Amino acid sequence: MIYFLQEQRPPGFIKIGFTDRDVPERVAELQVGNPSLLVILCVQFGDEKREQDLHELFAADYVRGDWFRPSPDLVDFCKDLPPWPVPLKPPTMPSEEYAAILERYQR
Repeated sequence: MIYFLQEQRPPGFIKIGFTDRDVPERVAELQVGNPSLLVILCVQFGDEKREQDLHELFAADYVRGDWFRPSPDLVDFCKDLPPWPVPLKPPTMPSEEYAAILERYQR
């Protein structure tokens, strides 16, 4: 599962991460080392390869590690994905529709 977390203090960096475990469990682990409240913006079914593809897609917003600036493109991209909590099964979004969403954010 790919998750997008946002710090709730300015500038509100966004983490694009992958976990094969429970997302809230992963967020709890990350929260321990972060003084700002972390909020799950959205999630996406996918693997580490898709996570890396998203890192490349938003490379212009890269800060450090898995953290990115909350650019309008990144925030809008999250709005196009399923919000938290995620449905129990993968959404039935056709791959063409997902490809169109990705294409909108190509730089």
